[in-house]
Amino acid sequence: FVGSSYLYTRPRDMAKFGYFFLNDGMWEGKRILPEGWVKYSTTVAPAYYTTELSKEDIEDGPYGALWWLNRAVPEKNVPRPLPDAPEDTFSAQGHWGQFIYVIPSLDLVVAYTGDNREKVFSSNTLLKLIIDSIKQ
Repeated sequence: FVGSSYLYTRPRDMAKFGYFFLNDGMWEGKRILPEGWVKYSTTVAPAYYTTELSKEDIEDGPYGALWWLNRAVPEKNVPRPLPDAPEDTFSAQGHWGQFIYVIPSLDLVVAYTGDNREKVFSSNTLLKLIIDSIKQ
């Protein structure tokens, strides 16, 4: 087991993990994570501002504490990686394209387990379609 990767889990459990963070580290009314941890982990890491970024770093967007963030960082010329998703979106991204997206402003968690080695799948398009469908 490696805490940053290689979690062999079902989509349902991925969604539960996202739901746990959506609910500020609370599970069934009980606080599991320290108060403020989710906010901290979904804030751009200070080192991001001082690190030289590669093209891939810019495309992926900023990082928090084990979460990718959908935030623009104008100081680094980094646009939002998912322009059609709300800015408060954050995600765990796995090997070959699996992900968990958490969108607090929409009370939404999306788990995806497809294989995107060829990088033909667009997370932005999927999220846009989901968001459009729930807003109707």
